[in-house]
Amino acid sequence: MAKGKEKKHQKQKSQDKDVGKKNKRKHQEKKNKQRFDKQEDVKPEKSQGTGLFTVSGCLLFVLWTSPIINAYLIYEYGNILINALIWTTMYTLYCVISLISHAAFPSAMNDRVNIIVAILIIFCNYLYLYPGYQIITRQVEQESHKERLAASLIMFVFGIFLTLTSNCQKYFTLQAIKAQNPHKKFLIKEGMFKWTRNPNYLGEILTFFSFCNLYSNWDSWILYSILLFSSMYPMMLKKDESLKTKEGAEEYLKSSGFLLPKFTTCWLVLFMTYINIIMFLLCLNLSGGVEKMAKNAIYMIKTCGIM
Repeated sequence: MAKGKEKKHQKQKSQDKDVGKKNKRKHQEKKNKQRFDKQEDVKPEKSQGTGLFTVSGCLLFVLWTSPIINAYLIYEYGNILINALIWTTMYTLYCVISLISHAAFPSAMNDRVNIIVAILIIFCNYLYLYPGYQIITRQVEQESHKERLAASLIMFVFGIFLTLTSNCQKYFTLQAIKAQNPHKKFLIKEGMFKWTRNPNYLGEILTFFSFCNLYSNWDSWILYSILLFSSMYPMMLKKDESLKTKEGAEEYLKSSGFLLPKFTTCWLVLFMTYINIIMFLLCLNLSGGVEKMAKNAIYMIKTCGIM
């Protein structure tokens, strides 16, 4: 009789334990569901400021209208030469890709501005059309040497690739992290962000400089440098300040470059590498191509009596 009661007690205890496990599992599932529901219900960041326009809205307006302006200029001046067509194709492709990128990876530039600031932003971004205006209106050379065209296309393709892949990596990595822990401050330091903290800005710079490289005048290089520095440098500084609040930031800031890739810890090697690249490109542009540069080098060697 006692054994029967003991067995019955153990059975009841086992059943209670199973029920407790089930209740615990249900509670955990309910907790997880509430966490994900809470994340789905999170509203996007509200725009800061009280103006009628947003910064991203101004930029989208420029991206939509720039190809139309280029097409009108080509029609108005009847210029269908190679440089004009290449410029128009490259800039239109850049605008289309930027619009697709904005739709896929929404911009965080939701600050509201008044009409005066909005007009200033639109005007400054229209200044990027300056090289194309000079080309289409026949104010500069209409047939660049093949090395210059090849260099411009390489810079353009690599710049677009760098911008898109870094934006894609950043967006989907942050989405995956936020799905697990919405409040965690995560540091992206792998992939495209391993050697440089701003690969997307580096890609943008390469893309815009590929437009300047279509012809030999230096005014567009100076204009683009001023525009890109004034718009990107403050944002890169702000990003660095944000990185410092995240775990592992100190080590990452030392091992990565601010803009240019830091593939080694030796500053002398980095400095000499980038100086040599800049000097080579400078000589290439000033000499008028690889062939002329080689001929000039041979002539200088012969003049010095080496050959």
